[in-house]
Amino acid sequence: MISYMHVISKNHNCVIAEVEMIWLEESQKKDYITSAVKKTLVPMNKFVGMAKSVQEGDVFSVIHNDGQIVRVIEKDIEATKKMAALKKKVVVA
Repeated sequence: MISYMHVISKNHNCVIAEVEMIWLEESQKKDYITSAVKKTLVPMNKFVGMAKSVQEGDVFSVIHNDGQIVRVIEKDIEATKKMAALKKKVVVA
């Protein structure tokens, strides 16, 4: 399944992330915060060519099997901005 993954925290070995349990195309039609998610540990070696640029709050498109990351595809800058705006909106509300 291809979905969005939101990085919650990072250390030099892995990240803790939330993986949406819906297809990426479905997610693009709704607010991320309303989607079912699974928390997972993702080894930094899954971020091929991107490990140094991974930051807390980043959103990536990923291939996963029931929340277990198979491959990180790419960072989604628009989804990262949308997530930051939604989280800010929820905190303010």
